[in-house]
Order: sequence, then C-alpha cells, then structure tokens
Amino acid sequence: MITNEDVTKLKEVFATKRESDDLKTTVDGLVEKVGDLSTEVAELTEKVDAVDVKLDKITGMLQDHRQEDAAGAAHLARHDRQIAALAAHTGALIPD
Repeated sequence: MITNEDVTKLKEVFATKRESDDLKTTVDGLVEKVGDLSTEVAELTEKVDAVDVKLDKITGMLQDHRQEDAAGAAHLARHDRQIAALAAHTGALIPD
C-alpha cells in the first residue's frame, strides 16, 4: 500500500500537470525563438552573399586593371627599346 511518504516522494520526482504545462510553454517559446533566429540567420546569409558577389566583381575589375597596366608597361618598354635602337642607328643623342 502507498503511504503519504511515498506520495510526497513521487511528487518530488515527477512533474505535476502545472509544471508540465509550464515546461511546455517554455519549450514552445524556445521553439519560436529558434525559428525567429533561423529567419534572421537566413537574412544575414543573403546579405553576406550579396557582399560576396560585389567583392567578386571588384576583384575582377582589379585583375582586369592589372592586366591592362602590365600590357601598357610592356608596350612602353618596347617603344623605349625601339627608340634607343633608332637613336643608336641614326647617331642621335638620347638624354638620360
């Protein structure tokens, strides 16, 4: 037979209906907050992706600019060599 002591111990070990309802409310609130957080993370991910795309475009533009600069430098170097060769061939003086 169950004694009053047993009932008291059982109440300490197991949750009452009220405690269970409180726990359910708490868990539901946490689930809602996690859902909100998930939405915010998705929005942040979209923003980061947009920044990433813009940075890729800028990086591409910089690479194009570097290639143009290198081509221009090679072109000018070739002209310098040609001018020096013409000057040497014609005997013209080239200032240093």
